[in-house]
Amino acid sequence: MRLSARPCIPTMLTFLLLLQLAFKVSLQEGIAANGGYPRTKIATEGCDLELQCKELRIQVNTIMNIIKVLLGPDRTVVGHKIFKMEEHQGTFQRGKIGCDDNLALPRNNEENQALEDLLQKPGQKAILGITYNTAENEFEDLNGHPVQFFSWAPGEPNILGEKKCVTINTEGKWHVEDCLYERTIICEVDI
Repeated sequence: MRLSARPCIPTMLTFLLLLQLAFKVSLQEGIAANGGYPRTKIATEGCDLELQCKELRIQVNTIMNIIKVLLGPDRTVVGHKIFKMEEHQGTFQRGKIGCDDNLALPRNNEENQALEDLLQKPGQKAILGITYNTAENEFEDLNGHPVQFFSWAPGEPNILGEKKCVTINTEGKWHVEDCLYERTIICEVDI
């Protein structure tokens, strides 16, 4: 039996979330006061909520840094999402199928920046999980909900003709393009 060089990501995420929960419980119940970790012992003895929050932030940041290392260069964590770049390019339809209808869709500047950072080759574009509803005259996510955040390039959205798919470029700007163009595929996973 050959072991993979990379650990199973869902298993590692579960482990890290359980670890985070264990830290929270130790802070709340004062377990650390009975010979626990020095930094959490100080936090629980003084009942200083601000210090407890600071300690928890340090622990969460440590866990997030571990996750980033485990994910590798073609993946990133933002908020409660993982963006994973696929090895092969494809059309919008192939991207939807390959990502189980979870093509990347940034819903704020931070997520848009994360996608921009994944795109490193000059001229590279990735397909976003957005469609244009001609009946409603609006852009929607793949569940049919109106998109609230946009980062259009100058002159966009240009919805004339058959160009109904949205891509993001290396500057984080969005373009409307033909859905048959092959572009980078980035999947989105909620955590």
